[in-house]
This record gives sequence, structure tokens and C-alpha cells, in this order.
Amino acid sequence: MGGPGVRARRDAAGKRPGPGQCYAATILPVFEGGTYDVDNLWVAPSREWLGMTGSIHQQLQDVGDGEQVVFRIGE
Repeated sequence: MGGPGVRARRDAAGKRPGPGQCYAATILPVFEGGTYDVDNLWVAPSREWLGMTGSIHQQLQDVGDGEQVVFRIGE
């Protein structure tokens, strides 16, 4: 995620995934405000992150660019 400058800043911030982990984004880059910037990235358990984001992307597959979406959690 990101170019050489981003990689160096991630490493300096201690955001380096270990076994069974991956980079995750606080705001997914498919949404407005979502970036690959270091401030938006963190390290997450791979299985949980890929399961959650896979579900989100599947639900968004028919949503057009610029359309507004609302997430309801726990309903």
C-alpha cells in the first residue's frame, strides 16, 4: 500500500504486519476520505479484515460512483 515514501513512514510509525496480519484502512479507500496515507492505515488480523472488507465490497458491487451509502451496524 502506497509508494516508497509511505512505506518508510509506515515503518517509522511501527505499522508493520507480522504473520497472520495485514494493513487495514480506518476509512476504506473506496469511500470519500479514504486514503493509503499512513494516518489512515493500521495493522489488523488478516482473516478478520479480509472477511469484513470482502463483505463490504460485495455489498457495494452494484453501487455507482458517487452514490451515497449508509452503514447500519448491529441491526
